[in-house]
Amino acid sequence: MKKKIIIAGFITLSFAGNAQQRDSIFRSKPIDPTEIKALFSSYFQDGTHSAVTGGSGTEKLNVQATTFQLTHAIGEKLSLNWKAGIDVITSASTDNIDYVLSSASRIDRRGHANGTLIRKGENEQMMSIGSGISVESDYLAVPIQFSYATKQDSSGRQLRINVDASFDDLRWGRLNPDYYRAVRLVYPAGLRYKEWSTENKRQSYNFQAAYSFIINRKMQMRVLPMVSYQRGLLSTPFHRVYFNDGDLRVEKLPKERWKYGTSIHNTWFAGKKSILRSEFGFYSDNFGIQALSFEEELSYKFTNRFYAGPFLRLYTQSASHYFNTKSAHLPNAEFYTSDYDLSAFNAIKAGLEFYFLPLQKKPRNYFTKGIGLRLAWYQRSDGLTAMMGTLLFDINQRGRQKNYLAPK
Repeated sequence: MKKKIIIAGFITLSFAGNAQQRDSIFRSKPIDPTEIKALFSSYFQDGTHSAVTGGSGTEKLNVQATTFQLTHAIGEKLSLNWKAGIDVITSASTDNIDYVLSSASRIDRRGHANGTLIRKGENEQMMSIGSGISVESDYLAVPIQFSYATKQDSSGRQLRINVDASFDDLRWGRLNPDYYRAVRLVYPAGLRYKEWSTENKRQSYNFQAAYSFIINRKMQMRVLPMVSYQRGLLSTPFHRVYFNDGDLRVEKLPKERWKYGTSIHNTWFAGKKSILRSEFGFYSDNFGIQALSFEEELSYKFTNRFYAGPFLRLYTQSASHYFNTKSAHLPNAEFYTSDYDLSAFNAIKAGLEFYFLPLQKKPRNYFTKGIGLRLAWYQRSDGLTAMMGTLLFDINQRGRQKNYLAPK
């Protein structure tokens, strides 16, 4: 369940970044003293392969997410970024998970907040450091992050490095009024007669670099290699696994996982009104999964205040060594899962994105700089389908502004 929630959040944050970049493409962009982004997103999915019930059963999920982000300039070089939000999750899979009475309309909540200190230098040089917290009934994460970007040279070459880590505790009880503290792992009903795992924590360490360069006046490219390492409880304790001899156990995966990936991004300024963004990615891990992705996004400038365009993403992956369907696992297997996120599948995501810059009739201290809307449809070959939408309000404060020229 949490994997789907993370996907929804990623789509929301990506939309905010794309909208801001699109606003800066056709003109010089002022830096305002305070920038506020308010995002409201909805995510709906359905399927028939719930890992909670061993690879079969409803995957219905509804996430309503609200996120606020504030960036405030402190002098000419320093700025603070604060981000906080609440997700309201309604899931049929929550039935028979919690240690309280549940139903197909069981509601869970996730709250998250983080702060980042950013120092900007000349020619897009930047350094940042940040931390935060994310909490729900059976999950606590404390992330830390560091980023550095070199100066751009005369050819537009720049290297960005991002290092982050997350320290997670998967015990239940923090939001329960009887405890308000971490108590135990959550196992499925019928499997709570023993402790299935000696681990209850997980650590994740990620490294990503981005090398950007300009090919010509109309084309820019970025190469983004990444590597990730996880250790601890990597399985989900409330996922059931059925074996071919009728045995029933809790999902079990290795305690270490390495992930490797590379993506290539190309931005083509096709004329004065069109921008075409292309992305090709490759992924591999020691669980046996290999994946390829391809994405195209077109942005067209209809007027000086309205941008819109479609996007399409294709994805394919192989299955993990440890995946098998319900009642197909061998009893002597060391590791096992029936989570279809680790199965072999193909996926397609398509949608439309709109961005509008309202006309400001009267000068105001705070004004709506832009309004964006992103709608997407997603389908996997295993039958999972999803619909998602995000509404963005970009609000800025008037004040002393410093302009820089964006690519045209």
